[in-house]
Amino acid sequence: MVILNKYWNLSLFISLFGSAIGKNIKLSDSCTLTITKSEDIIITEDSKCTAGIFLLEEIKPYYIECNRKDNGIISCSKKDLPKKNKENKCNNEFTGKLINIGHKYDKYVFCLGKFGFNYPYIKLRGSNKYGNYFVKHTFPSTKNVFTFESEALYYIVKYDEYGIAFDENLNFTDHCANTSGKAITRKEDFCSSNSSGLYYTCKNGICKEIHTIENYEPVEQEELKYCIVKTGENCSVDTYYLIDETTMRKQNQGYGSLYYCENKNESCKQINMPGYYIVDKNNYYICREDTKRKDTECEKITLNENNDIITCEIGKMFLINKKLYLCIATSSKIPINGNNNEIYIMEMSPNKNENIFDLNEEQKAIIKINGSEIKLFKNYNNNLRYTYAIKSTHKIFNKDKDQLPTDENGKFNKNEIYELICNNGICKEVNQEYN
Repeated sequence: MVILNKYWNLSLFISLFGSAIGKNIKLSDSCTLTITKSEDIIITEDSKCTAGIFLLEEIKPYYIECNRKDNGIISCSKKDLPKKNKENKCNNEFTGKLINIGHKYDKYVFCLGKFGFNYPYIKLRGSNKYGNYFVKHTFPSTKNVFTFESEALYYIVKYDEYGIAFDENLNFTDHCANTSGKAITRKEDFCSSNSSGLYYTCKNGICKEIHTIENYEPVEQEELKYCIVKTGENCSVDTYYLIDETTMRKQNQGYGSLYYCENKNESCKQINMPGYYIVDKNNYYICREDTKRKDTECEKITLNENNDIITCEIGKMFLINKKLYLCIATSSKIPINGNNNEIYIMEMSPNKNENIFDLNEEQKAIIKINGSEIKLFKNYNNNLRYTYAIKSTHKIFNKDKDQLPTDENGKFNKNEIYELICNNGICKEVNQEYN
């Protein structure tokens, strides 16, 4: 009998697959198969095989994958062991798959998926104890083994010396998952702080009912479907998603990467430009430039209406009488209403969190409003050496439609005009040295 976790730890492989041809290979106590000379895999007569992933000494450097078809028939094939890849981390994309993390002791791991709502993705390692584990249901497009029941939330698998196999004989009500994804009874840890926060009810190895431990509220499948921004699967159209790059899961607070999903089942676009991305008058995302790290970080902001606002805090949005404004200078705010598509200059905010374009005290940023987006306008070009803006409104001067500011005598007032020299949307006044 082969000890699976020893196989998972191997770094060097000597091909033994050829020596397995013509022999019966055991995948479980009730399932055997034969490898033909043409390397086809035939399940032997009277075997009761099930879906799963099997790592066996006699077939290295391959593993066996068995899939359950719509008619219930099991078919098995040999697969190359996955190569080490920096992208091989346990997330939505790799849930239900064998991955190579290149670890000294646990090179190959099986990604069980996400458990609960604030719980990490779980890896089943060779060093884990044998037993029953939960695997998160994914969708056929992921091309993994555990996609065969459309109404499943999770599957129960049996982990033993042969590998990971679907356990269709298991039935239970209100079991829990511990921090390793292992199925446990309520009495084992009382389904408390060391569990996923959910009760799982499973029949014939398929879990279709889940309740919260706290108040026994049912959890619907829709709540456990995660937007996969790389493919657009389960993502709403015309929607922004704040994503934790470690787990590739949506997050509702904190910092992350912002993606915009425009069309159904199409890859979502990552937002790399600092700016403001508006959902509605109460919610928007703010993305900041970090020149030291050379990247952009984003967070979600929720607004409460404030009718008594006195000072304008540069870089902040606020609501007055249900109307949305952005403060671009100490005494200058601009309306954000869908009709304002003008170009402005924005002062440096003394508050680091609101200084999203990473300006210094001498700099100003050219910003452009485009519908629900307000971004740094790096490519602004008026075909002149200098850029001009009206001081009272901070609006970029457009000679074709804007009137020049005048004094009390109706004469042009040059003191009400900023004269700027700009580079990639960042400007300084001409009387200041530009670096």
